[in-house]
Amino acid sequence: MENMNKYFKQASENAGNRELPPALALIREKALQKLSTIEIPNRKVETWKYTNLSSDLGHDFQFQGTSNIPKQISKKEGFYNLIFIDGVFSRNHSDVFPFIIEELESFSNDKLSELVTNKTELSEDFSETINRSFLGTGYVLSFKPDEKCEKPLYIQRIY
Repeated sequence: MENMNKYFKQASENAGNRELPPALALIREKALQKLSTIEIPNRKVETWKYTNLSSDLGHDFQFQGTSNIPKQISKKEGFYNLIFIDGVFSRNHSDVFPFIIEELESFSNDKLSELVTNKTELSEDFSETINRSFLGTGYVLSFKPDEKCEKPLYIQRIY
């Protein structure tokens, strides 16, 4: 658990390097508070009963940095590959796709508030809470009216 706390601290510092719009900062702040009270999933929790995290919890995680990015990317055939590096969408490493991807920070505060309404309340879900705790930004995918997604999306996050 000590290693996980160290990793959470590193990840939080990394995510905190960007100033967020107020609506996103509120989500992140609430999630960070919740993370300190939420139980790390274990086999006694029904939705995690087939997942054993004990070996992962003892691992000394370290951020790898961006120097090994090409080695870390593994694109999937038959998918639209979307690559995020240190939480930022990388057009250079991602496939060309028929939809629009916009960073939440590009929206007005009113539009941001509309997008995140009812998303500041957290459940007891560990995955949701940890993702929101390290929120650095967010993205909205949208399709042009005459376009449709012909392939599934494969989203890869590299830290």
